[in-house]
Amino acid sequence: MPVPPVPALLAALAAPVLLGPALSGTPSGASDPWPSSTIVAVEGDARHGFSVTRLDGGVEHPPTLSEATAECEEHDDPTDVAVCVARVETRYAGLDDLRLSLGWAQRDVDR
Repeated sequence: MPVPPVPALLAALAAPVLLGPALSGTPSGASDPWPSSTIVAVEGDARHGFSVTRLDGGVEHPPTLSEATAECEEHDDPTDVAVCVARVETRYAGLDDLRLSLGWAQRDVDR
């Protein structure tokens, strides 16, 4: 019996592993398309505080904007204080934008 060439043998062995998910019609990870850390809701505002809800049910309550920027004052270098305040304000602006975006997305789903 002739021995098949090594590349052909490797291809034959690898085909079910590599092509199985594509041929089955089910994408890999179809049962869990989103990571459990995916943010599904943001409520509140920077002044009164946000509540961030994740897909796994976890909820975070970051400090209010004024509390977070007050913590920046603990830095000794004025440049570090300014960088900290800029990062905090950017994060809270992003949370507000995300809250609005999720609201619009839910509005489109409800149509």
